[in-house]
Amino acid sequence: MGSKSSSDSRQTTNNTNTSLGVNGDNNGYMTVGNGNTYNIQQTDHGLVDGMVSIWGDMAGIQHSMMGVVGDMAYDNAQMTQNVMSDGFAFAGGVSRDAIDAMRDTNRDSLDFAESTQGAAYDLVAQGAGAAFDFGRDALDVGRDGLEIGGNLARDAQQQAFAFGADALFAAQTAQNNAFEHSIASSQSALDFGAGAVDAMSNLAGDSMQYNAALSETAISENSSLAAGIASLTADMQQSNNDFAAGALNTTVQAVSSATGEMSNLARDAMSMNAQLSASAMEAYDRAGDQTLLAHKQALQFADHASRSDGQQLAISTNKTMTYVMLGVGGLALAMVFLGRK
Repeated sequence: MGSKSSSDSRQTTNNTNTSLGVNGDNNGYMTVGNGNTYNIQQTDHGLVDGMVSIWGDMAGIQHSMMGVVGDMAYDNAQMTQNVMSDGFAFAGGVSRDAIDAMRDTNRDSLDFAESTQGAAYDLVAQGAGAAFDFGRDALDVGRDGLEIGGNLARDAQQQAFAFGADALFAAQTAQNNAFEHSIASSQSALDFGAGAVDAMSNLAGDSMQYNAALSETAISENSSLAAGIASLTADMQQSNNDFAAGALNTTVQAVSSATGEMSNLARDAMSMNAQLSASAMEAYDRAGDQTLLAHKQALQFADHASRSDGQQLAISTNKTMTYVMLGVGGLALAMVFLGRK
């Protein structure tokens, strides 16, 4: 049995010399040749996670800003309500105190006028009683004077008649001796008796005139005193009325002034609160605009970073975005707190 063998050996070698040169930072990759297979994973080095975290912080900051603005509006409304309530309570207290003071003053004035008028009436009554008593006493004195004058006249007449009778008896007795002398003596006696009667009559008349004049003077003086007291009482009553009217006008002016001042205070407080609310809303709008701008810039940076070809550019972009977002958040918080103050 025979054997057969054969062999064939072939070898092909191709050498190509290629010189490659790289200058500068090499932060990417280099491929030489054809038919190479690569396993490449692209990373953003934490940019998306950082943006998600910053976005969550900005949402929390925005929510806090809305809460702070709401608290500011509530505090401003509460402060306005308290200012207006305190103002109206103060004005009501001032008005009530003024009315009480006016009522007390008017009551004291009326009580004083009543007591003064009562005292004046008592004084007039006492003066009139004293005048009437004095007049009655004067009439009693006149009556006594008339009685005394009448008694004196009666006694004088009786004495004159007795003396005349005695003279007639003496004349009749001495008629035989001296008729003419007796007639003369009788005439003298009659003249004396008539003179005595006239003198007593004049005395009684003078006494009555004196008593009448004295009574008239007493009544006139008491009437003048009563008129003076009545005039003084009227003047005092008018003064009290003027004082009460002045107190009322002063009280009304004070109440009106206090009400006007409290109205101005409430109006100024409402205006200041409205301005503060407008400033807070404007600050909130600016903060919202800054937040939207920051989000837009962050998305632009993320887009640029996702299309970059270098690792160092992505890292720098992430740091830049972190600083920018932190700065925007701090600025928003500062604006909120400044607007609240």
